[in-house]
Amino acid sequence: MSTHLIAHHAAPLAGICTPMDLAMVFADAATPRIVGFDPCADNSARAAMTALPLLAHVAASGGESDDLGTAIVDLLGNLRHLADALEVDYLDLDAKAGRHYACELHNID
Repeated sequence: MSTHLIAHHAAPLAGICTPMDLAMVFADAATPRIVGFDPCADNSARAAMTALPLLAHVAASGGESDDLGTAIVDLLGNLRHLADALEVDYLDLDAKAGRHYACELHNID
C-alpha cells in the first residue's frame, strides 16, 4: 500500500513578475493570519507574510526593477551573510526550514 501526501500549496499569485507587482497586491491587504484549519489558506498567509520582508529588502537594496526570482536570490544570499555575522549555521537552518515547509505543505504536525 502506498501513501500519497496531498500538497497544500499557497494560492498562486498569477501575473506577479516584479517586486512592484507584488507590492501592489499587498498594498492594502490586511495582516495575514494563520487559522489552523485550512492548510491552503495558512500557506497563503505564510506566503503573504514573507512578501513584506522581501519588499523591505528590495527597497533597501534598490532592486525595484529586478524580477522576483532575482529579488528572492538576493534576499537568500544576504540571509547567508547575516547567518555568518551571527555565527549560526545557515545550512543547518535551511535544512530545518525545508522540513518545516514540507510539514506545512503536507499538513503534518
